[in-house]
Amino acid sequence: MIINFTVKNFRSIKNEQTLSLYEPKGLKTVVPTSYTGGEIPLLKTTLIFGPNASGKSNILKALSMLSYFVRISDRLQLDEIIPLYEPFRLDIKTRTEPVEFGIEFITDNTRYEYYTQFYEKEILRETLHLYSEHNKRALLFDRMKSTIKYGTSLKGEKKVIENSLLKNNLFLSRAANSNFEQLFPVYRFLTQQLGFEMEIMPKDDFYPNNTTRGFNKGDEKFEKAVLGFLNAADLNIERIKIEIDESFLEEFQSNKKIPDNIRLRLIHDMAGRPKIGHPILLENKFHDLVYFDLFKDESSGTKKMYDLAGRILQTLKKGSVLILDEFDGGLHHELSRYIVRLFSDKKSNPLGAQLIAATHDTKLMEELTRPQIWFTQKKYTGESELFCLDEFDKDKIRKDGPFVKWYFEGRFDALPNIDYKKFIDTLD
Repeated sequence: MIINFTVKNFRSIKNEQTLSLYEPKGLKTVVPTSYTGGEIPLLKTTLIFGPNASGKSNILKALSMLSYFVRISDRLQLDEIIPLYEPFRLDIKTRTEPVEFGIEFITDNTRYEYYTQFYEKEILRETLHLYSEHNKRALLFDRMKSTIKYGTSLKGEKKVIENSLLKNNLFLSRAANSNFEQLFPVYRFLTQQLGFEMEIMPKDDFYPNNTTRGFNKGDEKFEKAVLGFLNAADLNIERIKIEIDESFLEEFQSNKKIPDNIRLRLIHDMAGRPKIGHPILLENKFHDLVYFDLFKDESSGTKKMYDLAGRILQTLKKGSVLILDEFDGGLHHELSRYIVRLFSDKKSNPLGAQLIAATHDTKLMEELTRPQIWFTQKKYTGESELFCLDEFDKDKIRKDGPFVKWYFEGRFDALPNIDYKKFIDTLD
């Protein structure tokens, strides 16, 4: 589970910004997450609101890029550019300064803090700490360029890994991919326990999403759960089947440039076209099914719910973390509300899975407490600011207040500044 995430000098984010999922009040509705040495109350749902181009997506992108970097870092060759080096470009000074990411989380009953700072082709700093049985912060490793200091609790062939480390490789990535078992939990959390849906249903019809993959495996429990998830949203779907697109299959089978093992996996994941079975009623009784192509015939809302179904169900089942950008795009408010409630309800979310999402659906504020509501806004300098509703004066912003009304009154800022008259004047 994520405790907090910090980013600095990345895309529109110039100064350090921190997204916290810590519940400061210890509400009775929040069950503390236990770890060796203590427990901490963590939020299960956190939503980010704000104008277009204010930085919501960049906060989430930073988290996704940290996960990506940990996953691919050990593959980078000498002097190869680190692909997520995207500093704030609207300041001459920050253009050449390092990007910084930091994350605190709990996995496998242990609390960790991981931090990295890097230039275009070099890791400047990388640190990893854990909390011991007595809840004391202990060093695992601290890297400053090519010099690495190790904590006493980190065992294994550290020097062997260090000697093979390039300046653009993360030690964590290199160690985990060299069977350094002690770091497996950290690596797995950052690369496997964080699920991202940054672009829901792209234009490519053969998008291999989690729902289709689940159906391809023939898991009856999964299929039943997906249908239950979709029909609880009043989509009236009786059955889903995956048909193989023959033209796509022929194209891939004849492409000898793709290695056999990769080609087979791509065929398995991408050749399937979901067909949605809706019931035909005769005299108010079920008569037959008619199938519609998901991509050609169904609404954008149905496509998105289908796309999200597999990811949401897997997240709830594993107790992991789901990060969604443009969460409400194509969805009715009641569908977005339904998803938020799935993560808030202990019955549907017994393992404490977390949902972090960016949205424009301000009515969702009615489902949240102050610490769950975050905002982004862009300053006149072009840099993004991230702040929480809980940071406002508690005497003026009471916990049971009409947050939506107050938001549109401008009490929290983070509203687009529309100058209608300025545009009209240009028409004269």
